[in-house]
Amino acid sequence: MLELERFRLWNLLKTRHFVADPSRAFFHHPPSGDHVLAPEMAGAGEAEAAAHLVRAHLGAFGPASRADTSDWSGQTIARLLPGYQVLKPELVEFLGPDGDILYDLRDAPRPSAETPAPVRYLAKWDSLLLGHKRRARVISDRDRKVVIRKNGDVMESFTVDGFVAGMWAATLSGGVATLTLTPLRKLARAHLEDLVEEGERLLAFLAPGARGEVVSRNSPE
Repeated sequence: MLELERFRLWNLLKTRHFVADPSRAFFHHPPSGDHVLAPEMAGAGEAEAAAHLVRAHLGAFGPASRADTSDWSGQTIARLLPGYQVLKPELVEFLGPDGDILYDLRDAPRPSAETPAPVRYLAKWDSLLLGHKRRARVISDRDRKVVIRKNGDVMESFTVDGFVAGMWAATLSGGVATLTLTPLRKLARAHLEDLVEEGERLLAFLAPGARGEVVSRNSPE
């Protein structure tokens, strides 16, 4: 009987997809909750599926190269090419700083190069740090070795002027939510003030009702 049950389970795993039951899929370690059979997926041709993937990537990270989309999706450029063909009327091309062709959705917003980039807090494994093959667009090679660990962990980080400038951690104790900043270099006072203001909004989201406090591990310039 046990062997029969194992065979049935093996057959289900091979032929159907299991997903965590959304009503029980809480974030615990180890994870808890029931698993259910995934709903039937609508059929789509390879070109349409590739086009959907390319459109999703460009919508979030464009302008981007084919190599960027390949690295982000785990699909080869050859498998993505049919999608680019389907999307050709929707795309515009730019020449990147390294001579690469960059693609974007024709109607996507593209602010000018002079537009200031506000400070931003990035979650752990944030896609901004994983959405480009050339990650120096948002994080230096030196800082990447600190933020992206050898085991693959991508730590919580924050950006200043559009580039990663440090890491952050939030704790809650005794009704006080503390956001601790670990800058990777000295911060200008104006940037630290912006980080404190944005950090207070982050704490209000993470721990509503708690008293928020933002601290930095080094002083501004």
